[in-house]
Amino acid sequence: MCEFKINKNIILKLEKKNTNIYINGEFFNQCKFLLLETPINKIESFEDIQSIDEATEYLDSKLENKYEMEHIEISPEVIFWAHCSNLQAWYENNYNTNLLHSNLAFPLLKKLVELKDPAALRVFKEEIGKRISNGYQPVIQYLFVEGYFDYLSIDEFKTVTMNLKELNLSYCEIEVFPQCVFNIEIIEKLNLSNNNISIIPKSIFALNSLKIINLARNKIKKIPQTISRLMNLKSLDLHDNLLITLPENFSNFSSLEELNLDFNKFSTFPKIICNIKSLKKIKIGHNKINEIPNSILMLKDLELLALQGNSLVEIPDEIGDLNKLKFLSISGNKIIKIPESIKNLSDLTTLYIDNNKFIHKKSLDFLDELHKLKLLVIDQSQTKLLSNNLKKDIKKQKTYVKIIKVF
Repeated sequence: MCEFKINKNIILKLEKKNTNIYINGEFFNQCKFLLLETPINKIESFEDIQSIDEATEYLDSKLENKYEMEHIEISPEVIFWAHCSNLQAWYENNYNTNLLHSNLAFPLLKKLVELKDPAALRVFKEEIGKRISNGYQPVIQYLFVEGYFDYLSIDEFKTVTMNLKELNLSYCEIEVFPQCVFNIEIIEKLNLSNNNISIIPKSIFALNSLKIINLARNKIKKIPQTISRLMNLKSLDLHDNLLITLPENFSNFSSLEELNLDFNKFSTFPKIICNIKSLKKIKIGHNKINEIPNSILMLKDLELLALQGNSLVEIPDEIGDLNKLKFLSISGNKIIKIPESIKNLSDLTTLYIDNNKFIHKKSLDFLDELHKLKLLVIDQSQTKLLSNNLKKDIKKQKTYVKIIKVF
């Protein structure tokens, strides 16, 4: 059996071909396998890598897989001494967490703090703060999920996040909007998607530097009126929630350009958004909407309109007034005819119309006047409705047609 002593608290042992870590004589059960294959010809591109965590993004970590290891001739002894070398370097560099993967470095450091290790006590909070201030999102997310944020006081947290403009806490099983966000004074981009948040706090207006917020795939039923006080907000993603309405003052946004309300519970189109003149992109597909108000024509800067998967039987006759529109999706509705005015959408490049109820032979006659159209998505039954001119454009590859099968 091989044994290597890092310091009085840390010992590594090679037992039954496995490298095990012992802390103060107790087996330390934590992931420690990280072997990276570094291509020599790409070393220069790694100059900006500040930590092992970042290295895993760029380097080949296939050696972590035990099945891959069976086909690579590296002896257990070599692996053992590699781990010894890594931990020795970590210790000699004052427990610098950049030198080990965070899911090993921080649990080790935390255990050493519990044992009153002087060096660990001295650098523990400093290492947490350093890794947060570095801004590398996967490590920040790990520190949040594992509760390491709690070791910092509010003032300490504000200090280490004073230059942090982005926070990604998606897929963290969060149920309550995290209060730590309110202590990041210049945050511009916040991602809380794919969690279990049901309530957005009224105090959200305090995040006045926010430009992008992603709250998709949560359990939100209601939006607080205060959200429209985020005067710098440009993008709001609320898709896949439980919304049925929007607050009365939702139109107070002055900078909002992108709004995603796909996969909610709207039974009527929320007219209030037609007063947000800055909007360029609206996604409100896969709801239960049966009518689009003419007031949508007020959005003169609209470039993208996604209405797929609703219960629409028509779209506004003057849809062509939205002359900056580049993308339009009306797939999966019950629309029987496309208005003639669509030919005025001179900038339209992408059009989805499959899975509708077009009944007139001339329902699609005006599409051949969309001279910038690059992608047209239809279903098999609609192919016979295409005009001869449009078929010529397709043959000349001016327009690409994708045919969707209807099941």
